[in-house]
Amino acid sequence: MIPTCHLNTLLVIINIIVLGTCVSMVSGTRQRSCTLVNGVEGACRLDLNHFTLAGSHNSGAGAYGTMRYWTNTNVAHCFYHNQHNSITNQLKLGIRYFDFDVAYIEPSEADGGYWEAGAVLVHSNAYSRSLKRALREIDNFLGNHPDEIVVIRMKDHPEWARGLLRSNLGKELEYFTSGQSKVKLSNSRNPILGNAIQSNQRIVVFINGGFGYHRGAHHLAQIESWQNSGATSTCYTVNEVVNKLKSDKRIRSTYHQVEVDWFYSYGLCNWELSGLCDEGELYKLKDINKRLIAETGRPVNLISLDFVGRGDVRLADVVKTMNQENIKHFA
Repeated sequence: MIPTCHLNTLLVIINIIVLGTCVSMVSGTRQRSCTLVNGVEGACRLDLNHFTLAGSHNSGAGAYGTMRYWTNTNVAHCFYHNQHNSITNQLKLGIRYFDFDVAYIEPSEADGGYWEAGAVLVHSNAYSRSLKRALREIDNFLGNHPDEIVVIRMKDHPEWARGLLRSNLGKELEYFTSGQSKVKLSNSRNPILGNAIQSNQRIVVFINGGFGYHRGAHHLAQIESWQNSGATSTCYTVNEVVNKLKSDKRIRSTYHQVEVDWFYSYGLCNWELSGLCDEGELYKLKDINKRLIAETGRPVNLISLDFVGRGDVRLADVVKTMNQENIKHFA
């Protein structure tokens, strides 16, 4: 006959197994066991820099509808909008890498409506809504999807906003560092994915040095394929992107993330430009990843795309097959 205390313990252990979680019996802290990452089985042993994330370029530019100039007039979608889906809908489409350009609105300039105090999403001199809104959408989504990991980049900002962001960006991140959020910021810039899932440190934030240092954020270090090029009829070739990335001497450094910028910056309106590189053109990314692994030992980590969700081919589906290739080489 099993003593009652042992039976209770056994029932607890069975309950833990059924729920798919691991619980510390000493501290009572619940940790989720990792079985898949971003829908990919076998990725728990990979670190972040051996994994690929589907991303959106200028993620907030258009995510909250028509953007505005500081004069409160609407901007032209043609030049300033890079997305047509909300942050939540981008997440539902499988986007796990967000690229936010930010400025700052002081409390005295806020109006209680469109113009909210604090860090604000921008594209050049066009204003969207607050960074807080986007961060909370990401937090809410991840709270309901415990096997998902997100990377956030804040790279560009207007020169006039630098001092304000240096002084105040940390306050925006306090939402995650003060225990209010459903998920935590990663204390590692290159976490093992399974550890990130288990510890619930599932958002990795990278910021440009111009923003200063803030608790919970890591120094941005990337190798990008961006070439400041325009187009009117065709998308990039595999050779163009691979050769551009390989030309950077830091390509073998695992401190740096490798980003493919799958968009053009001029030649047509942004919507029409995005149409050059969607649908079947997205499959080139798989060949770029295979070539890069074979020739440099590094996979593509991040893909930045305009107007995610346009067309029938989903970037997130392409990225899943890329991660299956990554697992073969790095797991």
